[in-house]
Amino acid sequence: TLVVLSNLWSALKRRQQRNDPTNNSHTPTDTEDSDEQSETSAPEVQSSGQEPPLVNVYFEEVASLATTDLLSEMLDQSRSFGVSLTLATQFPGQIKEADEGAYKRLLNNVSTFVIGNIPVDEHLAERLDTAAMPRQQIKRKLGSLASGQWLVSLPSEYRVPEPQPFEV
Repeated sequence: TLVVLSNLWSALKRRQQRNDPTNNSHTPTDTEDSDEQSETSAPEVQSSGQEPPLVNVYFEEVASLATTDLLSEMLDQSRSFGVSLTLATQFPGQIKEADEGAYKRLLNNVSTFVIGNIPVDEHLAERLDTAAMPRQQIKRKLGSLASGQWLVSLPSEYRVPEPQPFEV
């Protein structure tokens, strides 16, 4: 899994370099065998002037990837490479146990949360805290959700306060 994910991440970085108008030179990477390969693998999107398509990557049981630098790098840089990440875990605390730095990056870089009933997670409650729904209320809500109920927190536009989390 890590090899496939690493190759995908390298390919997305190359795609970004090829589509960057300020990048006048192309530096081959370890995975490119020859100049011929780099010329034929350049996307047609580059010549049309359109943005490359968004790539959606879904991670199931993301805690197992938290011990790698790859997850932290993807959390920090994925948007700049046209990548949307979906991270799934049954217990967010598992990520914190595996790598506290990755857990902090997750809380800082993820903008949409869909959360079911979980044990109290102080950092997660703090991250979802809004003026309309303070941390203590969020902690109570997270601990009382029934099976099939979810607390959703959506992003806001730049310089606009985040909307109140809501239940579905």
